[in-house]
Amino acid sequence: TLVQLAKEMVGTLSHKSFLVLMGAGLFNAMAGGLVLSLNLYFNTFFWQLPSNQIAILAAANFISAALAFGFAAPLSKRLGKKPLCFGAMILLVVAYLYCAFLGRMPLPPVLQAALFVLLAGLGFAVFGILPNAIVADLAELDGRTTGERKEGMFFAVHTFMSKMGQMVAMLIFSSLLLLGKDPGDDLGVRLTGVVAAGIGLASLALFSFYREERA
Repeated sequence: TLVQLAKEMVGTLSHKSFLVLMGAGLFNAMAGGLVLSLNLYFNTFFWQLPSNQIAILAAANFISAALAFGFAAPLSKRLGKKPLCFGAMILLVVAYLYCAFLGRMPLPPVLQAALFVLLAGLGFAVFGILPNAIVADLAELDGRTTGERKEGMFFAVHTFMSKMGQMVAMLIFSSLLLLGKDPGDDLGVRLTGVVAAGIGLASLALFSFYREERA
């Protein structure tokens, strides 16, 4: 019923650790959405890379993601999910700042893009795995504490915040491009990386308040 749904929503949002995680996830989704849009823009419009080079970048992204998937689970058991997420977020902030200098380094465009894909791919892959595992832990712990199963609500809110962050990122990216998006007049493009790094730092700062809890 609607009343039961409202009670589950209030109960879910009253969980402090979950709220911290959702806030950090929102900022991270915004920063990630900005940079993914920027990377697509660089590859197709700014540098006009041919399809075979874009395929190479996709392969590099797959390799970095596969590496991250391989070590994320065992490392999280050994170090804890929070430290590993923290490291991935720092890696992403570095990748975001790197975006501000794309095209200005003495390297071929495809190599510059590949370095970004490898760097950010590791961070995105780790942060794409562990927050879901953390949400599962929090939902399990909440269920044991309250006697009510609300896993669906936990994951629904988590997904909603992620989608909201991506939508806000598209609006910010479109606004920044108005400041300059062409070779020689690319202030908006450069600022996108800086803004993403700033949002990433905000996510990092908020996530530092997260207290890791085990079910």
